[in-house]
Formats: sequence, C-alpha cells, structure tokens
Amino acid sequence: MDIIEKSIKSLVEAEYNPRRIAKDDFEQLKRSLQNFTCVEPAVINSNKERKNVIIGGHQRIKAAIALKWKTFPCVLVDLPLEKEKELNVRLNKNTGSFDFDALANFFDMDELQDWGFDEAEFGVGDIDPIEEQPEDVSVEDKGILKLEFVSKDYVEVIKRLQQVRENNETNEALFCKMLLCYEKNR
Repeated sequence: MDIIEKSIKSLVEAEYNPRRIAKDDFEQLKRSLQNFTCVEPAVINSNKERKNVIIGGHQRIKAAIALKWKTFPCVLVDLPLEKEKELNVRLNKNTGSFDFDALANFFDMDELQDWGFDEAEFGVGDIDPIEEQPEDVSVEDKGILKLEFVSKDYVEVIKRLQQVRENNETNEALFCKMLLCYEKNR
C-alpha cells in the first residue's frame, strides 16, 4: 500500500457521505492533527469514473482545510461506485468499542477528557455516588442513577457491575457510566 500526498484542492467529497461530526469533536480532531500531524491517511478513489472522490477521511480533510494544509496523505483504491459506498460505510461503522475497564484502570479521567471524551459520555454530571451496597443500583423516576457502594473492594464492585450488565439490567452505555463513576469516586 502506497501513501501519496495529494493536493486537498483536487479531492472531491462523496455526495452520499453519511458521516457527520459535532463541533466539539471537530475541534478535537483539529487538535489531534496539530499535535500528531496525520497518522491515518485518507482513502481516495482512483477509478476513472470516481477519480479523487474521498471514500474515507472526510472529517480529517475538513480539519486539515481549517488548519490551512495544502496536501493530505492518501491511499488510492480503484473501486466502482457500489463498492466505494460500501467501503465508506464500513470504514466508519466497522469500528471497535472502548473497553471501559481498561479506560478506568489505565487512564486518568482528566486526560481522557482532554483527549476528546466528555463528562456526558461517562454520565459524570448525572450520577450521584453514595457509599452503601453494590447490589443497590437503581434508576429513579427522574432518570438519575444513584450508585451505592459499601465495599471499597474494586474487584467486588466490578464483578457486580458486570453481573448487572450480563443480566440485561442495563445497557452498555449505562454500565460504562456506572463503572467510570465508581472509578472516579473510589
């Protein structure tokens, strides 16, 4: 796979691109490009009928334009429109998810926020931790989650939170909020 520098002016946005970016995320993306330059090239179609159409990297290229870059590193692929559209969606959809245990154990909450996570993703503003029993996890009528922990034993609390998740008592996002709330307040 060859990576080539292409003039940003020569690149064409895909008319169908479904990917959007929030203003705050866009600012984080620009910050990332400023700190690390580009470590992930854009994917560009070289097909004669779709020449220079961006398949992957629309938001990175928009951030580069905002930073007044003239060129961007690109990987060229030769795809018909149908395959181009599939790859566009797969590049954005077929991504992993975060291991929130690893985030809680190996990263500082302030660093994560500085790197682009916000408190809402962790539910920090919506969660009121109180010391009591790990089994007492409830969602009140107002939608505020109260975590009550008696144990300071991290392993015990994590096991209980995982049981709640496995028993479909909560969704993944709520589980992550509980875990990160516990981690921040232990």
